Amino acid sequence: MIQISYWLLFIPLIMFLVIIHELGHFITAKLSGVKVDEFGIGFPPRIYGKFFKGTIYSINIIPLGGFVKLSGISEREIYGESDFKTKNILIRAIILVSGSVINLLFPILIFVILFMFPRDYVVGQVNISSVVPNSPAELAGLQPGDQIVSIDDEIIDNHIDLVQKVMSKLGSQVELVVRKGSNVSGISMNEEHFSTVNISLLARMNPPKQIVVKEVIDPEKEILIDEVRIYEPGVLLGDEIVQGPLGIVIGTSNVKSVTRQYAFFEAMDKSISKTLGVLITLKNVFFKWFNGGPIPLGGPIGVAQVTGEVAKEGILPLLELIALLSISLGILNLLPIPPLDGGRMAILIVEFINGGRLSVEKEKIIMLIGVIFVIVFFIFYPLYLDISRIIEGKSVFDY
Repeated sequence: MIQISYWLLFIPLIMFLVIIHELGHFITAKLSGVKVDEFGIGFPPRIYGKFFKGTIYSINIIPLGGFVKLSGISEREIYGESDFKTKNILIRAIILVSGSVINLLFPILIFVILFMFPRDYVVGQVNISSVVPNSPAELAGLQPGDQIVSIDDEIIDNHIDLVQKVMSKLGSQVELVVRKGSNVSGISMNEEHFSTVNISLLARMNPPKQIVVKEVIDPEKEILIDEVRIYEPGVLLGDEIVQGPLGIVIGTSNVKSVTRQYAFFEAMDKSISKTLGVLITLKNVFFKWFNGGPIPLGGPIGVAQVTGEVAKEGILPLLELIALLSISLGILNLLPIPPLDGGRMAILIVEFINGGRLSVEKEKIIMLIGVIFVIVFFIFYPLYLDISRIIEGKSVFDY
């Protein structure tokens, strides 16, 4: 039974991230001399408002975010000196992207704290338990029992790190250092029997989907049940399987728990690397979807469920989730779709190319189309996916 109380953490979490985003717009607007009509926590109708130095600071009834209302950003013909649209294009661009920049920088701070805080990590040997037939792994010579020592010169000591690294390299070659003969048929071997080799293979963007059959007619769409059961014993005839990017099944053996804590500069370096890794992974997931992969969208119900599950694990995993959601929010707002910040940036670029502002009528039409698109594809469609998943009894992690 899902504990609804954990779900409710989704509301203050999203509000917190959106308010941080809006603070970016608010601060850069104030510094640029743009009048801010209102800074609101939540969405109208208004519960409370306080007018201070030209701005209304309000608390509103719908607790799903916040907003900054800039003077002159709405569609009208006449603008005052402190209005948004009277500023040069560079200042307007800075104001528009500042919210996403804050969302992308904030996770670096969170990750620094997480790396500096003593945490227990599960480590061990990352072993290949089975190899998918005709996969990049098999073609490169990987075999069951091989131990993966490093990927792209980074030491790997648990399978989760390997998965995260591979996901950030989809569509490109990865360089593995593999220890051969470390485990044959579950029997550990002595050090003198080890041999280490360098293997290069492709991390596929969209691994093939295949139907499990008794007799293969189309090798690209079908696979023998006897072959599949070597690495997935519970598979049944007619099941559809999706191979991983490399085509291996992995696990961590000789598991032990170690406590790790990093000094500030090392934590900062790891934090920046992790943030960049998340950005690359999100880019790869998007292109994976664009090329026919699974839809990378989860609606508010799905995010609430994930928040609830992570919150059960404690404050540190929850902080990591906040960092990941902040990055996602920052990227989402940069998409060139009005009325998102990226959409307004696209309008600025068009104005710059044309050498003049769009007419009020054209801007209204563009905004209306963008709003409809956002409502359909970022609200209703993800909600449909959430509800469909719940009806089908799938896990929150089955997207």
